[in-house]
Amino acid sequence: MSDRQIYRLKKKFKEEVEKGFIHKNRRRESDNKLLEKLGNLYFTEYYDYSIEAFYEKIKSNYKISYDAILKND
Repeated sequence: MSDRQIYRLKKKFKEEVEKGFIHKNRRRESDNKLLEKLGNLYFTEYYDYSIEAFYEKIKSNYKISYDAILKND
């Protein structure tokens, strides 16, 4: 470990205690699973919506970008 990395870790520990060492994506659903879930939702319940309208409908419940939905389509 470099001196710089040790300094960053010490600073993080002082600011956030143990929580600073827990990975930020912990307990978060993977992007692939989320895209699969949204694809199923789109084709079963929102099939008559455009992609843009679908995104507007779900954006408050899911943290996903419009571009990610377009790439998955």
